[in-house]
Amino acid sequence: IAGAEGMTTATEHRVVLTQVVLHATDEHGATLPDPWPIRPCPLTAFLQPGDGVLDLGANVGQFTRDFARKVGTSGRVLAVEADPFNAMTCRLLAKDDHHVQVLSAAIADKDGMVRLYRDAKNSRRQSLWRANLTHNRDVWSWVPAVRLDTVAPAVPNLKAIKVDIQGAEAAMLAGAQETLQRTDLTWYVELWPYGLANAGSGLGEVVARFQEAGWQSIERAWQVVLSSGAQRPQGVQNVLLRHRSA
Repeated sequence: IAGAEGMTTATEHRVVLTQVVLHATDEHGATLPDPWPIRPCPLTAFLQPGDGVLDLGANVGQFTRDFARKVGTSGRVLAVEADPFNAMTCRLLAKDDHHVQVLSAAIADKDGMVRLYRDAKNSRRQSLWRANLTHNRDVWSWVPAVRLDTVAPAVPNLKAIKVDIQGAEAAMLAGAQETLQRTDLTWYVELWPYGLANAGSGLGEVVARFQEAGWQSIERAWQVVLSSGAQRPQGVQNVLLRHRSA
């Protein structure tokens, strides 16, 4: 595995991820296809040069790099990732983008320390709630936690927030009273009913908090989001939000 650390290969060139992935090669040195191809983030279309972006739940920075290219060197991207190994990879991949900063921390309802449960078989699956993992549920570590209202002021000209935090959306909103009052933002939020339920909240609670603060889903009605979540609780929905006054 070229450029990786703490990894092994299995038969037929499958990759077992334990820490960091930069790229994988076969025995002849040829680069293997990305096992998890990432589609462009729809939020990118709303960005302009000079904008500031918060990438909450950045993982290894798949979207971070797209945001950085779109806002240019006059903009700023702050990637926040709870898993320290993924945060390290994100830093490596963005090392030449000096307008990108990476914060290794979880987004929560208060500043402090929290337990992060890590799925050792899937580097893209971590959660503050043990029940949200499918493998090795007892692997956890203490990580720093910050409120959204703590980190948002650190991003100049903040215009967009991407959220993919594995069931912690209600906790994020509890620590985002000031940020929710901003009407000049565009949000792109992953909603996972199963993960929210394991976190002691629910899709209805998260939708209600956004609605109360004046945020609207611009691609589908909130009622459609709720109905889809009730029919497929283990499914994931991604919603784009703009304030009703925008």
